[in-house]
Amino acid sequence: MGLSDGDTVSVELSHGERRLTVHAVVANAVAGENGEEAEIGLQFLVTDEALNERLSAFVEDVLGNA
Repeated sequence: MGLSDGDTVSVELSHGERRLTVHAVVANAVAGENGEEAEIGLQFLVTDEALNERLSAFVEDVLGNA
């Protein structure tokens, strides 16, 4: 696994046609066992109110369409 706790990453969130690119810090990273994928916990870096609103709207859309 190439990620460690504290690493900064750029991730693209997608749901249907919606896409949102955000920066995040790896909060925890656990290697997968027996060929399973690693589990990565992220803390999003929200730098301004505009990004906060876009991320909130994205999450609401995901939860509303679940």
